Amino acid sequence: LTACGPKEPPVALAAPHPLDARPTAGAPPAWTPPAPETMSLANGTEAWLLTRDDLPLVSVRLWIPGGTIADPAAHPGLTRLSDGLLLHGAGQRDAAAFASHSEQLAIDLEVSTWEQGTVVSLDCHADRLNEGLDLMADMVLRPRFDEVDVTRERDLQIAEIERDLDDPRTVASLVSNRLWYGEAHPAA
Repeated sequence: LTACGPKEPPVALAAPHPLDARPTAGAPPAWTPPAPETMSLANGTEAWLLTRDDLPLVSVRLWIPGGTIADPAAHPGLTRLSDGLLLHGAGQRDAAAFASHSEQLAIDLEVSTWEQGTVVSLDCHADRLNEGLDLMADMVLRPRFDEVDVTRERDLQIAEIERDLDDPRTVASLVSNRLWYGEAHPAA
């Protein structure tokens, strides 16, 4: 039997859209992390050296043990405050001169405070490593702690704490730390 009536023209199939096809993942690139060369400095400090010859950049990380859990019980927040002030003047340079000098040389200095310690970071072009190490040494060995900077940094940190207490995630973290560590523990 055949159907009566006009024959329908064939429907042209649309070409597949390129985004409909799933990409295939290629093989991961071959990469082997560099093995650190370890050494002890004259003062007994352990140092690791990792080199990569294709970039003229240097990154230095100094780990200082202690951190916020080493704060005196009567002065919680002292480590974070003093660490925050390391970038606000050191050696012969006040805060403005220190910031201006490091900016002119394109030297990036940072300080991160953790529960167990502080990390002082230096990132710069290899040609400016000596100047960067001089600034880093001033920060760590000869911080200024000028009164105006201490007051400003303290006020900023107090405002940050007050702002954080309006954040439910921060409050939940504080409560869980007190429950986990106990009220008397510095991490609480």
